[in-house]
Amino acid sequence: MSKKIIHSPHDSLVKKILSNKEHSIAFLEEYLPKNLKDLLDLNTLKVLQNTSSDGDLNALECDVLMQVSCEGGEVLVYLLLEHQSSYKELMSWRFLKYLVRGWEAFFRHHPKAKKLPPIFPILLSQVKGGWKSVGYFEESIDFGSNTLKELLLPYTPCFQHFTLDLEELSPIALENRFVRLMLLLLETSMSGKLKEMEDWVYREFAELEATKATSEMLQALFSYLLHIAPNLKPESVIKKIIDYAPQLKETAMTAAEVLEQRGFDRGIEQGKKEGKKEGIEKGIEKGREKGREEGIQRGEVRVTSKQLRLRFREKAKAYASRLETLSTEQLELVGERILTCSSIEEVFQGM
Repeated sequence: MSKKIIHSPHDSLVKKILSNKEHSIAFLEEYLPKNLKDLLDLNTLKVLQNTSSDGDLNALECDVLMQVSCEGGEVLVYLLLEHQSSYKELMSWRFLKYLVRGWEAFFRHHPKAKKLPPIFPILLSQVKGGWKSVGYFEESIDFGSNTLKELLLPYTPCFQHFTLDLEELSPIALENRFVRLMLLLLETSMSGKLKEMEDWVYREFAELEATKATSEMLQALFSYLLHIAPNLKPESVIKKIIDYAPQLKETAMTAAEVLEQRGFDRGIEQGKKEGKKEGIEKGIEKGREKGREEGIQRGEVRVTSKQLRLRFREKAKAYASRLETLSTEQLELVGERILTCSSIEEVFQGM
């Protein structure tokens, strides 16, 4: 039985921006340790698909797995990015699973390989006050006594993860505008200074270019901005973005439409449980009266169909009729997969 993948808006943003080779290179160029960076040829970087998951790793598909050629031959280095919004004591245990998944992916592509490539795991921490551990795996093991530790430590996996704290990154100096805005929005969300989100946000959007290659990333940035600013009306935010960056009008309007439909849908469920809530009265009232009716389904189909056309162009036509057969929950999952999957076939996998 398949399990539903859990998507975090933070993870979705990181996944969408860093799945682009140019942006991944800019990120690693800025934040990798210099002695490691000097050994890598970042121009050979490939962003690999990593969609494996199980009950304990529901967010694994939101990690970014990158392959880079290393000095000395065809040795591969896998770089794993894990975003967390709260401190977790067993993070190194999760990373051990990630390492195994990375090696499994390597063997799928190189079945005749005799050795494993090294993996450099990176934790992008959104925890206030910074990450509290250096990330040694042995910290996850309860040996019970020093005597037992000394005896068993040589037989215990030994590694640590590299930590990047958002509070310490100072992304404002980054030349890559997409990575800079991604990190600034993540930092703003972490700090809780959403009420102070002034013109600097809109000036950052004004620096972005609207092209076919970047439309999905722009939509991811718009969606995240609206998600982390619940006190701001989406129509006001979109209007101000368009005032500063008229070239982004179409993408901004599409992002607003997608979020409006999802907010409407969630509002129905919450309306049944809690009554009226600011910003979703219309959806709540609809939920009280009819719940998930056919009209809501058609609205979700319409929004998802538009997302598919923007993302996959002509290929989307062949899947238009299939959308009509999906449930509201499946349509929402399709909408999220559109932001992270590289092919339309992958979007509809398992449906």
